[in-house]
Amino acid sequence: MAGFNLVAALEGEGLALMWNGALRAVDLAPGTHVVSSDRDVDDPALDERVEFEEFLKSGPADPERLPEFLSSHEGARPVCKHGERFGTVSSTIFEDWSGDRRLWHAQGPPCRTPFELLET
Repeated sequence: MAGFNLVAALEGEGLALMWNGALRAVDLAPGTHVVSSDRDVDDPALDERVEFEEFLKSGPADPERLPEFLSSHEGARPVCKHGERFGTVSSTIFEDWSGDRRLWHAQGPPCRTPFELLET
């Protein structure tokens, strides 16, 4: 079975489930998180986390800007990955501000698949 990440959030509480041969579960506090299938959630040494912190210096992590970050091929360990045996197959953005919940999904690599707003 291929590795994957699943993040669920409800009323301020979240959970990240990561599968890469073994299941890992991590509780998520409110806020923005970086999830990887082969590292701890929000690992400060995670290249994607470093790239995200740089991205945040140019503005907020809002749904209008996040597709740019999620489709990035920059850095030593790009956020959008391509390879013969693995790669980014889809991407999702979940927004929950004051009860206004919205979900965007790219059913394919976000560098070439547009995000669509899904009904929540």
